Amino acid sequence: MSFFIFLLFGVFLNTVVSENSKRLLIHKNVTELEETLYLTVLVPPDVYISSSAQTENEDEYQSIECTTFNSKPAANISWVVSGLIVDSITQTTNEHLNGTFTQRSVYRFPTYLHEGKDITCMVDHPTFTEVKTMMIQVPSYTVPNMTVQIYTTNENETEYKTIECTAAKGKPAAKIAWVLPENKSGEINYGITADNGTETVTSTYRFPAHLHEGQNITCVIEHPKLAIKEVKTVSLPAYCKY
Repeated sequence: MSFFIFLLFGVFLNTVVSENSKRLLIHKNVTELEETLYLTVLVPPDVYISSSAQTENEDEYQSIECTTFNSKPAANISWVVSGLIVDSITQTTNEHLNGTFTQRSVYRFPTYLHEGKDITCMVDHPTFTEVKTMMIQVPSYTVPNMTVQIYTTNENETEYKTIECTAAKGKPAAKIAWVLPENKSGEINYGITADNGTETVTSTYRFPAHLHEGQNITCVIEHPKLAIKEVKTVSLPAYCKY
C-alpha cells in the first residue's frame, strides 16, 4: 500500500511513501529540502450482502450477512428494519497483514418476525461521501388452503376409514397434528411436496371403521400466517347394533 505524491507549482516528491515512511525529499529549483509529512492511508471497502434460510426445531430462520472487505480503517456496519435500528447482531472483524480489515455482520431472526419486510445494511467509512446502504427483502409467507376429507375402503372383509388432512400450497410448510380418542390404534402418515416455491403437507389417519364409531377425529393445522391454529373435526357416525 504505497503512493507517489505530486505537488503543484513544480514541486515533486520523488519518494514512495506509506504510513510507515514519513521522510520525503523535495526538489525545487535545485534546492533540496527535507520535510516530514504525517499521512493517513484510507482504503474504501468492497461491500456485499447475502441471505440464507435455515430450519431449526421446525421453524424457519433468516440469516442476512453484510460484509465489508479490505478497508482501512475498519468500516462501521449497522442495520435498519422498518426505520428502526437493530442491535441484536453478530459481528466479527479480521485484520489482514497489509493493515486492512474485513468485517462480517450477521442479523439472524425467525422469518415470521420480519416477513415481507426490507432489511437494510448501512455501511459508513471515511472514504464515503455518504452512508452506503444495501437492502434485502425477507420472503413473504402464503396461507395454505386447508381441507379435510374422509374415504372408505374395504380390505379382507374389513371396512377402513381414512381421514386426510391437507394444507396445500403454503409458504413455509404448515404443521399438522392429530387429536385422537384414547382408543386410537390406527396408522398416521405424513407427506410433503413442493410446487413453485410453496409446499403442500398431507397427513392421513387410517383405522378400522368400527374403532371410532360415534367419536370425533380432529386435525390441527399450524402456520405462521394463522393467528390461531386451524382446527378441523370429523364426527364419525355411530351404528345401531341389534
